[in-house]
Amino acid sequence: MQTNDPFKKGIYDLREEFRMVRLDTVIPLSSWLKSRPWNTAWVRWFLLYALLPLFLSRLFGARDLSQVTWAFGIYFSFTWLMVLRFFMRPENVDLRVLVKIGLFTALFGGLLVLVLDKTFLRGFVSLSDSGILPVNWIGNVFGVGLVEEAVKALPLYIFAFLPKLLYSPISFSFLGVLSGLVFGVAEGPAYSMFYEAALEGGDQVTAQLLRLISLPLLHACFGGIVGYFMGLAASHKRGSHALLALGLGLSAILHGTYNTFSGGWIGFGVAILTLLVFVSYVITGEEIAERLKGEEVTA
Repeated sequence: MQTNDPFKKGIYDLREEFRMVRLDTVIPLSSWLKSRPWNTAWVRWFLLYALLPLFLSRLFGARDLSQVTWAFGIYFSFTWLMVLRFFMRPENVDLRVLVKIGLFTALFGGLLVLVLDKTFLRGFVSLSDSGILPVNWIGNVFGVGLVEEAVKALPLYIFAFLPKLLYSPISFSFLGVLSGLVFGVAEGPAYSMFYEAALEGGDQVTAQLLRLISLPLLHACFGGIVGYFMGLAASHKRGSHALLALGLGLSAILHGTYNTFSGGWIGFGVAILTLLVFVSYVITGEEIAERLKGEEVTA
């Protein structure tokens, strides 16, 4: 085609190129249907994670905020659970144990925290609202961190530690991760309702996203640390109570310190520290257990 119009020449060249490309080669629908990619495991997982938020948005739409928070909280927490399971590689834990721990935390975790906060630890809870930083920290550690970590650890103690299940410390840590994620989801709706009433615009969006995505992960790490120490206590009877107290104390301090400084960069630093402590136990967990076993033998 002879023309001086660059636009017409471009259209002509493009049309000629299309004639040289077979659509059934570059868009092989028949081959795709024959290979059935939806039967591949990773494709199914990919579709699940990609489409579930869209499904939830269609299912709930603009309904009650608590329902939406529950739904998306479960989605993000299940995602974290799968990621952490992949990296932690716990042994095959009985599904019934996982279900018992998850249900116990979901049904009774918030109630137990409320009862303890209103009775035995009411004084510490009131300190967490103090404008004096050291007093506020003490209230958050003992009135919030210690209480919530003890409540999250309780189902592990009942369903794994007391029955003397022969799980490794890392597997106990994974059980703590599960309890922490469930706890984070369970408390999500109440916080979301508070954010809706107290915050506006971008502040509300930011707070909601943190509550749905990052804070359940922090709960999981706090719970995973306690779970790891409980696993050490289950494997090493000498000093078991000290190990339980150390794990609960360490997690409570990290939790309470994060709560105290959560509105600023110090809180961000504490979150980083928490993640690194948890990861360090996952990486060196077996080494610590072996070293502890050797010290127990030589003592």
